[in-house]
Amino acid sequence: MREIKFRAWIEPNIEKIPPYMSSEPEFNGYINDIFSRGGVKPLAPYGSKITYLQFTGLRDKNGKEIYEGDMCDTYTRWGKGVVRFEGGMFKLNGMSLCTFIPRLEVIGNIYENPELLEVTT
Repeated sequence: MREIKFRAWIEPNIEKIPPYMSSEPEFNGYINDIFSRGGVKPLAPYGSKITYLQFTGLRDKNGKEIYEGDMCDTYTRWGKGVVRFEGGMFKLNGMSLCTFIPRLEVIGNIYENPELLEVTT
């Protein structure tokens, strides 16, 4: 069974938050309260807009975890693309993400590297 993890981005600043726990995990896109593991200090204000990006359960050729929203290079004729969850599976350029392992490499993500979107879409 794969590990269930999420990476989270808080808007409007689009700031990455560390691994977290929430006393009221509502995946409605808004934070009720969110704390670091073992911490008591909130990481984001009440009512902040948050985007959750799920861990795919896979790692790239360098051992880096692959999440939704990551931009990857396949080093094949399929080129570069953004990891998306579609049709019940994680895909890159419309194909199963597993198709590209072990050559796949994470080169950025849609929040920290928006300039790569022009290259990958």
